[in-house]
Amino acid sequence: MGKRTAEETSRIMSRIRGKDTAIERALRGELRRRGLHYRKNVHTLPGCPDVVFAQYKVAVFCDGEFWHGRDWARRKEDFRSNKAFWVAKIERNRARDRRVNATLRMQGWRVLRFWESDIHRDVAAVGAKVEAALVEALLARWRRCAPRGVGEWPGQEGGAGSSWGAGGAGWRIGVGWGRGGCVGVAMGYGDAKKS
Repeated sequence: MGKRTAEETSRIMSRIRGKDTAIERALRGELRRRGLHYRKNVHTLPGCPDVVFAQYKVAVFCDGEFWHGRDWARRKEDFRSNKAFWVAKIERNRARDRRVNATLRMQGWRVLRFWESDIHRDVAAVGAKVEAALVEALLARWRRCAPRGVGEWPGQEGGAGSSWGAGGAGWRIGVGWGRGGCVGVAMGYGDAKKS
């Protein structure tokens, strides 16, 4: 195969998607199977995260190895043509990723970034990491709002619960609310149908 013309390269590059990529669709499908509700491509947040759990302030990015520079120290030597352009382009992307992460974290967001090959290899493991981050975020939120001396279980004045997980199994969360706001949380992992 001969060298591509500039027009062929331009046509190929113009077809690369910026959102709704195969890895994003695969991860979102896994999150739906787990019963997790999210928003996608939220333009009001820095970096326009691919998946957002606004209630828990968790932002998820699905990064392609080429565009975001995985193994960059080794791979930046692989370019055979237009090396200066591509090295500068991907280094700008990496710097932007670091700025976006820092900005979101300063705003109180938890940022999760997953490589394309990791999503392709085991999307269920990536989904489990996202789910674990949501549980951590819920617990952190509860710790901030719980009054001193309140135990781990919902208060007597009322409670609200939610559960998520594939096929009825998954994390079950119950939050108790009283006149003073959040008064406790109960959580567990198991079959929601049995409880």
